[in-house]
Amino acid sequence: MIRHQINSVWLFTNRNTLFFDKDGNQIVEYQKLIGWIDDGSKEDIEELARILLEQKPMVYIAKWREWKHQISIEEFFSILGFGPDYYRLVNEKS
Repeated sequence: MIRHQINSVWLFTNRNTLFFDKDGNQIVEYQKLIGWIDDGSKEDIEELARILLEQKPMVYIAKWREWKHQISIEEFFSILGFGPDYYRLVNEKS
């Protein structure tokens, strides 16, 4: 997996995610790993989780009427269904 510098992550109510670099370009490779179409292996998703933990980008939930609401990386993992144990395990591997 190519490592990109993540500036922000947007999570939408349909569980799709958008990853952006510092220049505002989408990081499609990361977007494909998490979402309805699961193109990522467990190892790739864990590597992306480690990257998120290292880089600590701004993470937002896109909300209707309110353009964005910032959340923590832990909340992001929880909303995606990975839960606190997943966050803890990946954090320990980092």
